[in-house]
Amino acid sequence: MARLEFDYEEYFNMMFKTASVLMWSSHIESYTFAFYLNQLYNLGLERCDNIEVGIGKSSSAECKLYSYVSNVKHMGYFLIDNGFDGKVNIFDKALLFYGHDARSEAEHMFGEMDAARVSDGEDRHAVMLQQFKDSGILESAVFDFSDPSNLWTSYFPRSASQQQLKIKQRFLKDQRTYACNLLLSLDAMLPDFDVID
Repeated sequence: MARLEFDYEEYFNMMFKTASVLMWSSHIESYTFAFYLNQLYNLGLERCDNIEVGIGKSSSAECKLYSYVSNVKHMGYFLIDNGFDGKVNIFDKALLFYGHDARSEAEHMFGEMDAARVSDGEDRHAVMLQQFKDSGILESAVFDFSDPSNLWTSYFPRSASQQQLKIKQRFLKDQRTYACNLLLSLDAMLPDFDVID
């Protein structure tokens, strides 16, 4: 009898068409991080049970999880905190966007945070955004894994030497593996907006 094997690569390629990831290195507790995201972006991230996220081929790590699903935007938001112990990822926080506008949502949030500079007379949102950044965000990056032959991140400059390209490809492959493990861990929680309609 022939054994059928599930094609995970095709599954992830399909999943990444509607998923994008924004990651941060920070010194902020997960509940504070979720609070700021809720206040700044009108989300309703709530604490969920911890999830096990695969690391490498044979181990896993327990990660804190906050989630919110917007039926209006048709978007799921999943904030994962891996504790920044360096074993899971160089980034301690990941916000997985899941929905048809995932990439634009992730890029909007990243762009706003990256550009935030408060001057006198700024509105409350800008002031809070600056406080959030100043409270312990060391660096951030947005990732798009929707095209497996052309992985993209804001972490590296667009122009790079041949040696930098090799480092970039290895880095992107590692981050994609991490994101795949997140998708596997969150599989039962990912919304099916076609059913909701």
